Amino acid sequence: MHGIVLIHKAPGISSFKALYPIKKQFPKKTKIGHTGTLDPFAEGLLVVLCGSFTRLTEYSLQKSKRYIADIQLGQETDSLDSTGAIIKSKPVPPKDEILQRIPELHNQFSGNIQQIPPAYSAIHIQGKRAYERARAGEIIEMPSRQITIHSIDIQLISDTCLRCEVECSSGTYIRSLARDIAVSLNTCGHVKNLIRTHIGDFSLKDAVVAENAHKNLRSDIQMYTKLTGNQAIYIQDEYLPAFIQGKIIQKQWFIENSQNFSMNEHVGVFDSQEKFIGQIQLQESKYRYDLVIPQSRGDQV
Repeated sequence: MHGIVLIHKAPGISSFKALYPIKKQFPKKTKIGHTGTLDPFAEGLLVVLCGSFTRLTEYSLQKSKRYIADIQLGQETDSLDSTGAIIKSKPVPPKDEILQRIPELHNQFSGNIQQIPPAYSAIHIQGKRAYERARAGEIIEMPSRQITIHSIDIQLISDTCLRCEVECSSGTYIRSLARDIAVSLNTCGHVKNLIRTHIGDFSLKDAVVAENAHKNLRSDIQMYTKLTGNQAIYIQDEYLPAFIQGKIIQKQWFIENSQNFSMNEHVGVFDSQEKFIGQIQLQESKYRYDLVIPQSRGDQV
């Protein structure tokens, strides 16, 4: 079985463990993976790829993401989230002062900015995950890197708590963003709650619980283009066997009005029933196979 399913990960489990119920619903050797880790304490959208769709993972890794984060001011934890131990406390500015500073924060944390990732992260530091070194008590100097904040909206929802809705580039740590926003307010802070609402064009409102994954697996044109951003073309049914067998691709295999794509562009191939059967690329006036989906009975949805 091959396709995409959108999962609503519950808080309190890792993204890896969130896949366990899904793996039980498909044949034993089915490849299953997600396109971006969500912290265990957080909830929200996981884009899960199954079967040969796992070979399309790279398309989703660089997509922007949207989050809603509640930032608790006045206390910083070692993990920068609500599961960590409190390591710092600092007074919180008065409500009126915070409200006055919010427009300035919007400007400060927009566009391309430098960010220092949390010590409790999966980034490799000298061959080991940073969180492994942090848990061992090592003092880690995390390298700064550039991220992009596409949009941000900060609201004060209580005297000591901010709500931040942000769309950001891949690789952005919301826990670090919360820390830095708090520092700019001359206090400290951590993420109290975190929800991921979007990955690219995929939305949490379309997600299901992991136990219902098998009923919601999709491999249609809409899901393919949302994942990859690529165009799609239709192959005539009579040429399906030749395509599946990997024979030299001929232009006449495809419906004429679906062939408008550029040199080196990757294109999804669908049959007359709009089932995804593979991906090709035009190189030097010749078509090249990127991916062919096995077409044994029952493995397409």
